[in-house]
Amino acid sequence: MKVVITNRKAPWPAGAAVGSVVEVPGAVLPGCLVGKCKPADADAKVEHVYEPQLPVPVLAETKVAAAATPADPDALKAAESLLAEARREADELRFLLAKAQEQVAALTTERDEAKADLAKAQEQVAAASTVGKGK
Repeated sequence: MKVVITNRKAPWPAGAAVGSVVEVPGAVLPGCLVGKCKPADADAKVEHVYEPQLPVPVLAETKVAAAATPADPDALKAAESLLAEARREADELRFLLAKAQEQVAALTTERDEAKADLAKAQEQVAAASTVGKGK
């Protein structure tokens, strides 16, 4: 589809400006372009071609694209595989975090006991030094 840029704050092709005619592939306008362009005249000359960005899509864009296009089974399998790997990594990180929290708790207890022993020893030293000074 052909559109005319009305707002520059979108990932437009390099060199495109407000008023430029851009060819956007597909029948669905990506969410990042909504409100930033208007349909171009059918006879308008295309000056730039929009190429979708590959970073993680916005959820709304994903829903629109999913409703507009059939799912690619290979892409779905690849996404499921990536999701499973991410979940395994998250489980491993949760396990490591729990172990680290246990170590912190044990070290905190050990530190508190050492502080208590130190305070007790300081009290004993203070008491012993005042006993000899009484004469």
